[in-house]
Amino acid sequence: SSINAPRPKMPPPATKLMALPFGGNPEGALVAQVAAVTSAAAGTSSPALPSVFTQALSKQRARVRQSAGLAALTAFDAAVGALNNRAISDDLAVCGQWPNPCGERDGWFIDGGFADNPSVAMNIASYHSRPNADLTKRLKLVLTVTNQRFNAYVQNILLQYFATDFNQGIAPGEYVWIPTHHIPRRSAQLFQETLTADDLLDLVEPIADSNMTTIKLQGTTLDNPAFGLRAGQRVDVLILVLNDPITTFVVGPSVINQTMTPLAEMTRHIASNAELLRRVQAFFGLNTGSATIDDTTDKPDP
Repeated sequence: SSINAPRPKMPPPATKLMALPFGGNPEGALVAQVAAVTSAAAGTSSPALPSVFTQALSKQRARVRQSAGLAALTAFDAAVGALNNRAISDDLAVCGQWPNPCGERDGWFIDGGFADNPSVAMNIASYHSRPNADLTKRLKLVLTVTNQRFNAYVQNILLQYFATDFNQGIAPGEYVWIPTHHIPRRSAQLFQETLTADDLLDLVEPIADSNMTTIKLQGTTLDNPAFGLRAGQRVDVLILVLNDPITTFVVGPSVINQTMTPLAEMTRHIASNAELLRRVQAFFGLNTGSATIDDTTDKPDP
């Protein structure tokens, strides 16, 4: 099919380590560079990354083949072939050296979801990598979900940290294809406990007169070599789910003018919400006698 249309071939590189991004100085990266590499939401459709490109489109092609007939499948293949053969499509992904030219040893960034979505695992692993990390201490994390809808995609981002339906039989750190995600990725499972979608929804606590909800989870870390996680630390997580629209297209004065007031009102509501403040204080034990956590359960607390 045209999805396999030929592209110019490059000679295979010699065996070398990948180059560090941002000119070899990640700590000195400009804000624009970090913003670019973490916002390439369409990067999975970049033909510059043929394995990712094929995997990302394979599920869509299967759905077309199953439900839309031969004519639709032919049209789909033609559109993919056209995308595959346009060099400009390569830039849907962002080179790690952007805005400088990309070399054969440079990586490509394909979506902020690979930085944001596994952030709990990455942050705990960062602590575990410290020489003085004390895994006997109980760790507390606050996680904010800024999506407008608490749908299956968002739920799966949280479920991936636990043993759940879609990672059965997959060791932590091995590749897993989360049902609502475009391509396989390393399993970010970090907790020993089991959590299902129904369990998660049962834990959602609304806040009166607000779109916001909160969720409290807890777990015990396990070994995940891909992330550098170590087993045995107890972790409490307070999740703040905003359930409000936050635009990702704040570009130009017209969009800024349209979104400035709603975003300011949302910020004011979050900052002044007394019930949210009470829950955060209780989570950190700042309310006298109000924050107690049962250490005996192996499942996330209701």
